[in-house]
Amino acid sequence: MHKLYVLLLALSILLALLLFAFLKPLRAAQMAGGPCDYDQFPGTAHILEAVPVPAEKGAPSHAPQRYRVLISFEPAKRVDNPLYQPAKAHEFTLAGGGRPTRPFLEKYRIRPGATFPAQLMLIRKGTCTPVLFTLEGVDAADHDAHR
Repeated sequence: MHKLYVLLLALSILLALLLFAFLKPLRAAQMAGGPCDYDQFPGTAHILEAVPVPAEKGAPSHAPQRYRVLISFEPAKRVDNPLYQPAKAHEFTLAGGGRPTRPFLEKYRIRPGATFPAQLMLIRKGTCTPVLFTLEGVDAADHDAHR
C-alpha cells in the first residue's frame, strides 16, 4: 500500500512538471507584444502626399508599385501626451506594415488633399506600436484591393 502511494505521488509530480513545461511556452507566446491598451483620440487625417517608392531589394520584378503615403493628424480636442507630435507627418501603412498599391489608393480615394475622419491611438500599456492611426472607411487589411 505504501509503495502504491509513493508511485502515485511520483506520477502526479511528473505529470505536473510535464504540464508546466508544455503550458509555459504557450502562455509566453500568447503574451509576446501584448496585451496592449491605447488611448484613442478622434480627429481628421489630411493626406499630404502619395508618392511611388523604389521596389525593395529582392522583390520580384512583377511586384506591384508601392506608395509612400504621408498624413498629418488634426485632433478634435487637445491631446496631452508626449507621444503626440502635432507638426509631424506620419506614414500611413497597411496592416502588417506594408505600403499600399495604386489600386488600394484608388479604391479608398487616398490622394494628396483628401481628408478622412480618423482615430489617433497612443499606447497606454504594453509593448506594441506606440502610435497608430485608423482612417474611417479605409480597411488597412484589405489585401484584395491591391489587384
